[in-house]
Amino acid sequence: MVGWLACVFALSGAASASAQEVVVDEDTDVVVTGDEDVVVRTGAEEADVTVTETGAGEDVMVTRTEVAEPIDVDEQPVDPAADARPSIGFVEATGGYGLNFGRTDYLPAGAPGDWMHPMVFGYAFGGTAGITLVPGIALVASYEFSRAESRHGEIDGAVESVQGSVEAHTLTGGVRFYFPLPYGAFQAEVTAGALLPYETVVEVQYTGPLAQLIGERGSRIDHYSVGVGGTALFGYVLPIGDVFYSSFNIKARLFETENSGETRVFNNYVTDFTTTPPTVTTAEIRFGDGGAQPTTNSLQDVRLQLALGARF
Repeated sequence: MVGWLACVFALSGAASASAQEVVVDEDTDVVVTGDEDVVVRTGAEEADVTVTETGAGEDVMVTRTEVAEPIDVDEQPVDPAADARPSIGFVEATGGYGLNFGRTDYLPAGAPGDWMHPMVFGYAFGGTAGITLVPGIALVASYEFSRAESRHGEIDGAVESVQGSVEAHTLTGGVRFYFPLPYGAFQAEVTAGALLPYETVVEVQYTGPLAQLIGERGSRIDHYSVGVGGTALFGYVLPIGDVFYSSFNIKARLFETENSGETRVFNNYVTDFTTTPPTVTTAEIRFGDGGAQPTTNSLQDVRLQLALGARF
């Protein structure tokens, strides 16, 4: 309104005036002077306008000088509630369930000589923290505990149930990338790190005459040393307000280790069913250092993962 009045007063002044400075704001469209209309169009900007009168009854010449920087009306500010990327960093708790592909023994499938794949499933939970390097890229560090169990096997008349299991702890670090969407973001992560010392367990429940001869239960425990490997993750991040978020991911892990200097412990465990009676062992075997030949083992799994976190 102030700009509009300034233009009216400037254009309705004495005809002898040679030039006047007025400010035209974005609300000013038309200035009326005498019998003529002077159209001043400013769009979405504010500008200084010089109005020059050439004499009574003459046309009014309008020239614009020192135009202010235009405002991009199409550019919209990013809504923090829709942007899943952390500004400084984040912390999150994770949980998942999936399939383990590690090297495991086949299970007896009933009749002697029949075998089946163990099909090892399990869960994992842990936590991740990250620090933003640049928008969309963060350094991350993670801890995860996992446990997986095979399905049950059996031997008719001798073994009612045999099942393997593995528990493991991993520490990893790496980089996470964010790919913004209109709401939320895709994320991808790669890390490398260590598999802490762990063990695999095979538990057997005997039945029939064998159980009466040696007892109902036996076990084999294999210990493994520190391993190395890495993880890969891909998923979608869903913002929950300005701070919290959840993410839905697919995560894969691969670690390799070996048992040099470690032990295998048999406890009332049948190591050979072909002898009569079957060979039952209770003993401890050390690998390497003059003992049995060391072997390698791998921890491989793919899981669906859910994460709940806070970004700041």
